[in-house]
Amino acid sequence: NAADWEATLRRMAAHQVRSDSGWLLAMVAAGLLSLTAVALSQRLMTAGRTKSAGFCLVTLPIAWAGCAADSGTALIMSGMTKSTDLTLQAEILQSYNSGALKPGIVFLAEVVGAIGYITLAVASARAHIMSRGTAVVLALGGAGTLITSSGPKTPLLVTAAVLLGVGHILAVRTTPI
Repeated sequence: NAADWEATLRRMAAHQVRSDSGWLLAMVAAGLLSLTAVALSQRLMTAGRTKSAGFCLVTLPIAWAGCAADSGTALIMSGMTKSTDLTLQAEILQSYNSGALKPGIVFLAEVVGAIGYITLAVASARAHIMSRGTAVVLALGGAGTLITSSGPKTPLLVTAAVLLGVGHILAVRTTPI
C-alpha cells in the first residue's frame, strides 16, 4: 500500500549515501557475475555440452540484467526521496510494482536465470568440469542470489551471495576432473 512505500522512501532518504552506494555496487556485481557466468558456460561449450552451454549463455546474462534493472529502479526510488510530495511518489511506486514490468518480466528473468545456474552446475558436474560439491555450491548460490536479489530478506541474499562467490571461485580454480 502507499503508506508502506512512503515509509520505505523515508528510510531510504535517511541513509541515502549508503543505499545508493549499495545499489551501485549491486549493478557492478551483476555485470561481473554475468561475465563469470559466461566464462563458465564457455567451458561447457568446450566440453561438448553445447545445448546446456547455449541455454546458460542466454539465460544467465539476461538474469543479471534483471538484477541490474532492480538496482536501477532502487536508484530511481532514491531520487524520489528528494520530492516534497512523498505520497505521490509512493503511489507511483505502488503502480509500478503492480504493473507487468517489475513483478512479471524482471522476476521471470531472474527465475529463468536460477534455472540457468542449476543447468550450468549439473552439466558442469556431468562433464567433469567441476566437482559435484562445487556444482552444488554454485547452483545454490546462483539460484538463491537471483531469487532473493529483489529483497526483502537481506540475510538470505547475503548467504546466497556468499555461496555464489565461493562457487564461482571454486569453479574457476577447479581444473577439469
